[in-house]
Amino acid sequence: DQHYLQPFAQQRGIDNQALPALRKRLLDQIKKLAKQPAIFQAEPVPFTESELAASINHTGTLAITELVLEHLQHQPHDFFEKLGFSLEDEEELVAFLRYGELLGNAVLFFFRERLRKDERAEKTLAALQREGLWADVRDIKAAQDTLSTQLQQQLETQKQALIEALQAGQFANAPEQTQQLQDLQNRVEQLPEQLDMARTAWQGSQQQLIAFSNRFNAWAELLDEKVELVLEEMGTLQGTVDRIDDHVDTLLQEFRHFMQRFELSKQVKPRDEFTQHNSTSLKLIQEAVAKLKGVPLNDPQYNELVLAAGSVLSSTGNLAEAERLFIQAKDTAQNDAEKALSCFNLFQVRLRRRAYPEALADLLAAIAIDPQRYALHDVHRYPIERLLGAGGMGCVFLCQNQWRNNKVVVKCFWEECEGQRDEIFGEAMIMRKIAGDYVPEPLDYGYVDAARQDRPYFVTEYLEDALDGESWLAQYGKLDSVTGLEVGLQVAQGLQIAHQQGIYHLDLKPANLLMKATENGISVKIIDFGLARVATSLKEEALSRRDVSGMTQFGQSILGTLDYAPPEQLGHTDCGKPGPKSDLFSFGATLYRLMTGESPRHLNPRRLGEAPTALFELLCDCKEEKPRQRPEIDEVIQQLKEILNQITLIVSPTGDYPTITAAIEHAQTGSRILIKPGLYQESLILDKPLQLIGDGAMEEIIVESQTGRCVWMKTDQALIRGLSLRCLAGLNEKKYFAVDIPQGQLTLEYCDISSEALACVAIHDSIGLLNHCQIHDSRAGGIYVYKNGKGRIEHCDIFGNAYPGIQIKEGGNPLITHCQIHDGKSSGIVVSQQGKGQISHCEIFANAYAGVEINQDGDPVVQHCQIHDGGTSGIYIHHHGRGKIEHCEITGHAYPGITIKNGGQPLIQACQIYDGKASGVLFSENAYGKIQNCDIFANGRAGIKIENGGNPVVEKCSIKQNAWHGVWVLKAGLGTIIDCDLRDNEKGAFEIEADCEVQRRGNQE
Repeated sequence: DQHYLQPFAQQRGIDNQALPALRKRLLDQIKKLAKQPAIFQAEPVPFTESELAASINHTGTLAITELVLEHLQHQPHDFFEKLGFSLEDEEELVAFLRYGELLGNAVLFFFRERLRKDERAEKTLAALQREGLWADVRDIKAAQDTLSTQLQQQLETQKQALIEALQAGQFANAPEQTQQLQDLQNRVEQLPEQLDMARTAWQGSQQQLIAFSNRFNAWAELLDEKVELVLEEMGTLQGTVDRIDDHVDTLLQEFRHFMQRFELSKQVKPRDEFTQHNSTSLKLIQEAVAKLKGVPLNDPQYNELVLAAGSVLSSTGNLAEAERLFIQAKDTAQNDAEKALSCFNLFQVRLRRRAYPEALADLLAAIAIDPQRYALHDVHRYPIERLLGAGGMGCVFLCQNQWRNNKVVVKCFWEECEGQRDEIFGEAMIMRKIAGDYVPEPLDYGYVDAARQDRPYFVTEYLEDALDGESWLAQYGKLDSVTGLEVGLQVAQGLQIAHQQGIYHLDLKPANLLMKATENGISVKIIDFGLARVATSLKEEALSRRDVSGMTQFGQSILGTLDYAPPEQLGHTDCGKPGPKSDLFSFGATLYRLMTGESPRHLNPRRLGEAPTALFELLCDCKEEKPRQRPEIDEVIQQLKEILNQITLIVSPTGDYPTITAAIEHAQTGSRILIKPGLYQESLILDKPLQLIGDGAMEEIIVESQTGRCVWMKTDQALIRGLSLRCLAGLNEKKYFAVDIPQGQLTLEYCDISSEALACVAIHDSIGLLNHCQIHDSRAGGIYVYKNGKGRIEHCDIFGNAYPGIQIKEGGNPLITHCQIHDGKSSGIVVSQQGKGQISHCEIFANAYAGVEINQDGDPVVQHCQIHDGGTSGIYIHHHGRGKIEHCEITGHAYPGITIKNGGQPLIQACQIYDGKASGVLFSENAYGKIQNCDIFANGRAGIKIENGGNPVVEKCSIKQNAWHGVWVLKAGLGTIIDCDLRDNEKGAFEIEADCEVQRRGNQE
């Protein structure tokens, strides 16, 4: 194996999994050949031992190999065919026997004394002599004697010819003939010397051959033992193979039994999640799976076994092991059908694990192989962009509508749901009547296979930046009283419109609400109208088959729907049939969940905090067990409006509350204060949970503070929307933040904030949520996050500030996303003094200094940002700043696109750094860091410049088309450059000065 088979397999591109099959095939072929008659004819002249050794030594194993193979290949054309060899078998065997002169070496080992007396050996040796592969010292002597005689004869002939010519007076050719005689005479005289040299050489060779003969005899005895051992092991192996075949058949039967017993199939299905197992069945399954280790990878039934095992394991909840098996099945698939099935099963398993990007990649791989079988909708008309979610009915994709070139949502249904397709599409078309403010517009529906009405799907409008209710809770937390009432009112009005058309939702829950922040508050739309009937069978199966213990999150999401389902939907016949009041039960549970973040199974008034008592009573009425005891939808809407009006105060320069401060003092906890247009010159202290909402155009509702903060947050939770906040305290030599958040959670939406004093917004030891705000023209910074401040800053426009647009320090850790930070008189964002933060999908441009500056152990993540046209560097990392910079576009800066100095040590991945006026990246003054998979091109100087002890690692980067060198190292610079493309730079790939040390390998220069 080590010296011949494995190297031979590697040379022919055969992987290790196919090696056992190759070994068995070659052994079978050699056995068949070994049983054939001798291929040489006998010769009467025997060989002595020394003659045998001389022949082998002189001839060599290559000649022996070729001799035998030549005779094999000159057999009748059907010789190999009769042995059962295909043309490919014959070519493979010949190549193997020729590899490393294997056949010649084998013959050499078997030419020993005992075999020499054997009839077959005598025939072989005689054939060697007949083929001209034999010579010893006697042949040399005979040849010398013959040659000497011939020369003497030629010498005498020439002499006689010369004498005759002279006697006849022919002198013209005399000199030439005399020279020929002299040459012949010299050759005759040299013959004895040549013969002595040949004899001396032969004597030395003879001694070597004798020594070789002794060693050969010893090897032969050892070989005998090894051959016998190999034959014994081959017999044992054959028995093992037979036992493995029996083992595989038995194991396959075991898994087929499991699948039949638990109603499973090779293709994993969502309902498998609810398979009921006991400890005995789990133990048997685990034991069967453990036996897979004894099955060879090249066994014809291996993939069928692995797929069956993965299917069974997925039903037990062991998704990690099932995923591993399906990956193995995909990698060892013997045909497209097996690979597609493996990919689709991986999709199902990873879907349950909420690994959506990986699951989508698996689904697309299955569809690429067999779209008719595995596409869940018309993927040609609606190509998939993203997997949005999955549940008991099916899964939801964000797709591109190829006909209208817009984004849409496509909901696809599992095969289990096909029996209700008429109800799905019947009610989907009725939804057109209620689509609008509260329900997304249905756009299309169809089948993957229209002829068979197979795999229905449903297409609706896509709401940009909307989140389902559960995702909203996870991202922003529970709703305050006012927001809860506003959201509840929209949901109730949507249900009212549906009920007027005779349509009932029957699966209302937070996950079926789409929520989006707007300048008028949260906008809500209800999705999946009428689709609950499709999921009913899965819910009932979940109840009957399995409890929640040990269930995956995916399964719990299906079973979790039951928390929102009224008794009449769960089979309680004494409660009647599902109808419009079934939605009221779900409404009460849903609103409670959104306002508390708790399970709605049992309502607790304390969980609603400071919400009005009337709201809790309304939710309890909605969740009454008997439908007749629940209110009508019209009553619910009326009560919600009344509660909302009761907690609403109106501020107007000419109204009951001419100042906002007066309204705050009189407001109850949880109240809503509507502020009419006007100039309000006051400082606001929020000392109770409230909402301050501009009731008009933002630019016409102005809060102006002359001597203090515009807003001072002194409570747990509050919201401000639609106000212009101006801090003028700096004009009076006062130093205050415009909005100061030292505690709780303050939400600022659609506000315009400026400051003539300190920063516009300060977040410290608290949470600040800023959405669609303008933060600008501060004498200091825009937003200041420090002392462990947290929060989200999204869709904000931050510009014209004297200090950094956003500064993060002392443990501050906000999420900054989809913002524009520009035209500042300092840096765009500064992260320092253990500051962190995630900066994502932002555009940072036209700032006087760096777009992003990181120093003093600042360690943010900057990803998917566009950073361009700054006054210095795009990103400046210094004095031990760190950070992870990935998938960013950095371009058009006066200084290097990224500058790292004074011990800075970032990780920079998959960025584009180009069109800078200086170098692309600069490492200086003992800077470290790693750059991977970046494109650095078209910069005004070098692609990467390293100096003054800078020591980066640069891997797998494209550094091209720069005006100077690809990499320029000077002034004791260091570095490691690996697997990079450094072609097409104006001055070449590298410029490395004498006092620098750079490790280079694998680069294209």
